[in-house]
Amino acid sequence: ALGADVAVQTKDRRSAVMLAARGGHDAVVGVLVAAGASVEVVDGNGWTALHHACTEGRESVVRCLIKHGADVKAAATDGRTPLVLAAAGGHDGVVDLLVAAGAAVGAVDGNGWTALHDACANGHDAVVRRLMQHGADVHVRAGNERTALMVAARRGHLGVVDTLVAAGVAVSDVEFEGWTALLYACADGHEAVVRRLMALGADVAVQTKDRRSAV
Repeated sequence: ALGADVAVQTKDRRSAVMLAARGGHDAVVGVLVAAGASVEVVDGNGWTALHHACTEGRESVVRCLIKHGADVKAAATDGRTPLVLAAAGGHDGVVDLLVAAGAAVGAVDGNGWTALHDACANGHDAVVRRLMQHGADVHVRAGNERTALMVAARRGHLGVVDTLVAAGVAVSDVEFEGWTALLYACADGHEAVVRRLMALGADVAVQTKDRRSAV
């Protein structure tokens, strides 16, 4: 051993463990931890090594970090947990690992979004289904009262819309400014979603609080 400092960090406070975790190098993570490197150090965004591994979908590293005591509930500066990042990236295998290790499916970030909101926003239907199996509340609302269905409709993710509606989400739900899933889909020009919501009974005459209509 030549005495390299395993605790050294870059100017944006990324550690050696974070860099190895993000790159998917579980063996290197193991070597660093064995040499005394911490898995709980945070970078400039409040991310731990687990956050970095989860956002990249590094399942083997996630297993390694959990084995070495990484906090699966750790919240970054913006409130995002490793589970939220895994869901946003579409990494259903990582989602399973985190939930099995005790991650809270309903944890919210600084905007009131849950992992389900992030999965819906990015069109990850497999993750949406997995989160539902793990008990995610499909009726949950973000800080602005947007439902997961509204988020999926706004991004044009028809498959996710179908999954949520099949799970019992109402197409008529309204957020605090009066917007519905249909209005969001119309605003961003998602024709297939608009047609599906109409077929499901969405009110085409609905207006926002400032009286904007779907047309």
